[in-house]
Amino acid sequence: MMSSLLRMQLPLTKITRPPVRMQRVFRPVLMQKLAQACASPLTMVHAPAGYGKTSLVADWAQSMSTSVAWVSLDPGDNDPHRFWISVLGALAQVNEDLIKDPLEFVSAVSGADAESFTLSLETQLALLSADIWLVLDDYHQIHLELIHHQLEHLFQYVPERFHLILISRNRPPLRIGRLRTEEKVQELRIEDLRCTLDEVGQFCREVFDWHPDVDSLARIHSKTEGWMVGMHLLGMAVNEGCECTKLLESVEGSHTFVTEYLTEEVWTNQPSEIKEFLLKTCVLEQFNAALCQAITGLSDTPKQLSRLYAENAFLVALNPEKTWFRYHHLFADVLRTRLADTHPDWVISLHRKAADWLMEHGMTHQAIHHILQAADETRAVTWIYELAPNLLHRGERSTLHHWLNQLTSQTLQANPKAALLSAWIYSLQNQHNLAERKLALVRQVLLKMDEQGESDSTLWGEYHTLRGYLAMIGQDAQQAIHHMQQSAIHNPGHSQFFQAGLELNSGEPYFLRTALGQRGYLRRLQNLYTTLRDLLKHSGLGVLGYGSITLGELYYEWNDVTQLTYFIPRALELGFRSKDLGILVPAHLLHARVLRAEGRRAEMWEAISQAEQLLRDSKNHSRWTIVLEAFKTRKWLEEANLAGAEQWVADRRVAHYTTIQETNEFELITLARVWLAQEKQTEVLHLLTRLLRFAQATDRLGSKIEVLCLQALAFQQAKNFPAALANLTEALTLGMPEGYRRTFLDEGPVLQELLQTWQMTHKENPKAQATTETEPLFPNLPSYTKALLGETWFSLPQPKRLQNPQAILPEPLTAREMETLDLMASGLKNAEIAQRLQVSLGTVKGYTHHIFGKLAVRNRTEAIAQARKLGLL
Repeated sequence: MMSSLLRMQLPLTKITRPPVRMQRVFRPVLMQKLAQACASPLTMVHAPAGYGKTSLVADWAQSMSTSVAWVSLDPGDNDPHRFWISVLGALAQVNEDLIKDPLEFVSAVSGADAESFTLSLETQLALLSADIWLVLDDYHQIHLELIHHQLEHLFQYVPERFHLILISRNRPPLRIGRLRTEEKVQELRIEDLRCTLDEVGQFCREVFDWHPDVDSLARIHSKTEGWMVGMHLLGMAVNEGCECTKLLESVEGSHTFVTEYLTEEVWTNQPSEIKEFLLKTCVLEQFNAALCQAITGLSDTPKQLSRLYAENAFLVALNPEKTWFRYHHLFADVLRTRLADTHPDWVISLHRKAADWLMEHGMTHQAIHHILQAADETRAVTWIYELAPNLLHRGERSTLHHWLNQLTSQTLQANPKAALLSAWIYSLQNQHNLAERKLALVRQVLLKMDEQGESDSTLWGEYHTLRGYLAMIGQDAQQAIHHMQQSAIHNPGHSQFFQAGLELNSGEPYFLRTALGQRGYLRRLQNLYTTLRDLLKHSGLGVLGYGSITLGELYYEWNDVTQLTYFIPRALELGFRSKDLGILVPAHLLHARVLRAEGRRAEMWEAISQAEQLLRDSKNHSRWTIVLEAFKTRKWLEEANLAGAEQWVADRRVAHYTTIQETNEFELITLARVWLAQEKQTEVLHLLTRLLRFAQATDRLGSKIEVLCLQALAFQQAKNFPAALANLTEALTLGMPEGYRRTFLDEGPVLQELLQTWQMTHKENPKAQATTETEPLFPNLPSYTKALLGETWFSLPQPKRLQNPQAILPEPLTAREMETLDLMASGLKNAEIAQRLQVSLGTVKGYTHHIFGKLAVRNRTEAIAQARKLGLL
C-alpha cells in the first residue's frame, strides 16, 4: 500500500484517522446520538470551527476498529482527480479488495460524466460484504460543483453497506431531497455539539486539572455557550497564571473576538523561543520535526513539538505515531495574522524554505503551494512545467489550472512555458478559444526571444505540436499536418504533452469516433494519420500505438484485410510495449470484431478473454472494464443470449442515465440493442432519437450511421417499412462518401434483407453522381448498396502477442541498423541519414548493405516492405 501511496502522491497523514487524545471529555450521550446517526447512509456533522466535530467523530471511529476510512480534505482537493484518489486511497486502507489500484481506477474514469463515474464506483461498492464508513473531514473546503454533483449521484443508488460521514463548518450543499424524504440522512448541528454544564466541569478537570467552583462553571458555560475552543483557550490562560474571574469579565462578543482575546492572554505568557517557533511554523499546513527544523534553523524541534502537544497548545496529531501535526485552524489563523503584523519580512523566506524541503522530499503539491506563497514565480513555473506531463497523464488538470491562475499576468505574458502550459490545459478542457489566445501570446514571446538571439527550438516544437493538436480536434487535417511537420523540424523528439492529450481521448472503444479520430470521417483520417505516422515515428510508442489502432479501425471499416494483417498485430505490440490500455483494449476489441466477421466465434471469445485477463493483470477496475462488459453484451445478443444481456442491463443500471455523453454513448447504444432484441419498440425508438440528436450535435459520423441503422431495424420490427427505408437511406447517404462497409455488414442478415428491399425500390442511375468534395468512391447510392450486398467475409491470421519480430531473422538487426531502417522508411536518402546519425556516407551504405542481407532483399523498397511485414516498422 505504501508504494501505491507514493505513486498517487498521497501523504499517509491525509488518509489516516487522527489519534484521540488521552485527556479528553467523554460525551456518552452525544456519542450514542452519533452512533445512531451513523447507521444511516449519510451523516452530516456541521458547526462552526472549534466545536469538537473532528474529535467527536474520531472518538467514535476508534470504537469501530478498522471499518472506518478517513480523508482530511484541503483546498487542493477541488480537483476531482485528487479528491477521488484520496477517497479511494482511504477506502483501500481498510478494504484492500475493494479498489485494487485507486490511481488506475480514477485515471481511467476521470474524463467521465458524473453519472458514469459514480455508477462505476457503485459497482465496486456493491461488492462489499461488510459495512464500511467513509469520513470526509473539513468538507467545507470543497467548493467545486462537479464533486458535489458526483456525491449526489452516488447517493441516488447508494449501496446498502456504504455509509458516508461529512464533517463541515457549514451545511454541505448537496441536493439530496429523496434521501431526506426516506429518512436516510442524519445531521448533528451546533446545538447538538455544545457542551452541557456537566461537560464543561469535566473538561476543566480532565484536560487542565482545573477545579472551578459551581458559580464559575456556570459563568464559563454561559460565556462560552458550550464552545469547546473557548473553554480550551480559557483553560490555557488560567494555567498560564491568569485569574479566571477577570478573564470571564473581559470575555464578551463573537467567537473571533474571544479567540483573539484569549490567544493574546496565552501568548503573553509563552517563552520567547516558543513564540518564535510558533510564528515560524504557522505558515505550514502540516509539519514534522524535520520540516520545522528546515524552516526555523532550530535543532530541538522534536522537543518543542512534544512540549506543545503535551500542553494541549492547539497542536493536532495527524498520525498514530504523533510525528506529523497541524495547528488548530483558528489558532493558525491568529498566528499568521500576528506573523504578518510583527515580522512580515519573515514570510517569503519561510515559504521558500518550506518549498525547498517539501520538493526535496517528493511532496510536490505542497512544495508548489509554498513556492507560490513565496511569490517566486520563476521557480514556480519551472517546477509546474516539469510536473505537468505527469499530472496531465493522471488527470489533474484542475490542480494545474489552479496553480497557473495564481501567477501574475506579467509572468503569464513574459514566460512562454507558463503560457504554453496554460494553452495545453485550456485545449484539454475543450476551451479552444482560450487556448488560441494563449498560443498567440506564446508565439509573440518566442519571436521576441528569436530577435534577442535566445531562440528555444524545443518550445517552438511544443508550440507547433499544440497547434497541430488543435487542428486535429478542429477537423482541419491540412493544418494539423503542417504544424506537425514544423514540430518535427524544431523538436523531433517526444512531446509528452501531446501524449497526454491522446490519452484523454482513449476511454472509448472505437477511437475512430473521437475528435482525434476525426469523428469517423474516414478519408480525411486516412490522409492525416498516414502522414502523421511518418512524422511522429520518434515521438514515443504511445503516439505510434494510437496511430496503429486508428488506422486498424479505419481499414476494418473498409474491409481491407491486407492492411489489417499489419495494423492489428502492430497495435497490440505497441500497446504491450507502452503498457497503454487505451491502445490494448481497443486493439483486442478490434481483433474480436474481425474474428466475429469470419465466423470464428470461439476465437472471438478468446480475444475477449485476453482483454479481460489484461485488465485483471493490471488490477484495473475502470472505464475499460465497463466498456468490455458492454461489448460482451453485444456479442451475447448476436448469439441470442438475451438472458446475459438482460443481466447486464440490471447490473449496470445503464437505463438510469439521464444525459448522453461521449463516455456513455457506447453503453447506451448497447442498451438500445438489448431493447430492440426485447421488442421494446417505444423505449428503443425514444432512446435512439436521443442518441441520434447527440451524434448530430457532436458530428460523430460513425455513431450517426450506426444509430440510423438501428432505427431502421426498429421501424422494420414495428412494421413501419417506409420509416425503416427512409432511415436506411439516410444512413447510406452518410456512409457512401466515406466508404463505410462494416457498420452495415456487422448488423447481419436482418439489415441485409432490408438492404435488398431498398435495392429493389431504387434502380441504379448511371448519370447520377454522388456529391462530395473529393473523388467519389461510388457514383450513387444504388451502386453503393450493390457493393455492400456483394461483400464477402475474409480470413485474418491470429496476431501473436508480444512476439519479437527479430527472433525469426537469422541475424538480428543492430540498434544502428534499426535507426537506419526507420529513416529509410521515412524517405530520407543516404546522405540525409548520414547527417541525421552524424556518421559518414560510407558508414550508412554499410548499414544498408547489412540490412539488405539480413532481410534477404535487393533494394530499399523491398527492405521497407519486408520490415513492415515482419513488424519491424
